[in-house]
Amino acid sequence: MGGRAGSGARGGGGGSGSGSGGTSGGSGPGGTSGGGSTDARAACTAPAGYRNLFVEILGKTQAEVDTKLEAAVAQLFHGTGDQPIYYELDADEAYVTDIANNDIRSEGQSYGMLIAVMLDMKPEFDKLWKFAATRMRQATGLFAWQLNTDGTVKSKYAAPDGEEYFAMALMLASRHWGDDTGTNYANEAKAVMNAMVNAGDFNKSPAVVTFGPGNDFSDASYVLPLFYSEWACFDTANAAFWNSATTYGRTFFQKATDATTGLAPEHSGFDGSPQGDYGPDAWRVPMNIMMDYNLNHADPWQATYAARMAAFWTKEGLTSYGNRYTLSGSKTADGHGQGQTSVNAMLAFALPAEEAKPFLQAAWDASTPTGMYRYYDGCLYLLSMLHMTGKFNLFY
Repeated sequence: MGGRAGSGARGGGGGSGSGSGGTSGGSGPGGTSGGGSTDARAACTAPAGYRNLFVEILGKTQAEVDTKLEAAVAQLFHGTGDQPIYYELDADEAYVTDIANNDIRSEGQSYGMLIAVMLDMKPEFDKLWKFAATRMRQATGLFAWQLNTDGTVKSKYAAPDGEEYFAMALMLASRHWGDDTGTNYANEAKAVMNAMVNAGDFNKSPAVVTFGPGNDFSDASYVLPLFYSEWACFDTANAAFWNSATTYGRTFFQKATDATTGLAPEHSGFDGSPQGDYGPDAWRVPMNIMMDYNLNHADPWQATYAARMAAFWTKEGLTSYGNRYTLSGSKTADGHGQGQTSVNAMLAFALPAEEAKPFLQAAWDASTPTGMYRYYDGCLYLLSMLHMTGKFNLFY
């Protein structure tokens, strides 16, 4: 199952080119310790605010930010030709397609749902969820990771990143829309969370996500401490487990990422020991770490990581870095696309303003992905943009 995202993104080849904002409390990003609050958020409470880095650091207007995000969503959800990744199957079902591989993945389906709830796109959310619940969900409560575009199952194996994003999207839908509009989102979210704990998506001790049921290793790009910290407040039956996963996940990143370059491998032992090199799965690691830093501020090491990772990409050249590396920093594949550009821009949450600007400008200048690789690049582009525009909302 290795390289699910990689094969969907570009198969190891080079890439193509390129809510309202606010602060999360404390001083802005001009200080040496990065932006936002330096105090840890109390468990189960709303963040003080949601930072819009493009307004705050690049000086864009809210109108400019809204227009840019709305255009990207319109293209990827409702565009034509080589633009969209979202397709409606019938009147009440829809799916997200991996264009390059001509299949449907639990990863993309759940990403689509998270994007939809953040942007109040309830019809799209409900159509995506009906497709997933009807066609992807298995007897274990986990989801088939790969379907054909006619809606039939291609592989029943579960990929935990899909379940994680399904659970988060459903929990946030419950908070945002309530549970009396046709779907009890809370019950659905808790069912997915319980299945993850008990059907093989997570190792129990240490409490860390697996690469999938039956595998004795993890994937750093699946580790999501922000999600787990929220689930501990919501899924009370498994609260102790989610608290443990939150704490261990932060420790795991310190072991899984290289101490010099900051690069993470696509696979790691449950103890965090690296297995393999940096590739498309691992592109997501900065997003996973920085969303936790931005909204929880519970782990000072995350700012150290951001500085280390930013220094590496700066050395490699923000227009010329590659999409695959050894962990020590030797490039093995040239080129990078908009997804990698935007995920790396999330390092700006923990960088001083002047160091953050080039990363944010690169993301701002990146076009909305089109063509063969628009699925993975497009998903990462939109998810990262939600965080950086302050639209990623926990809906307290």
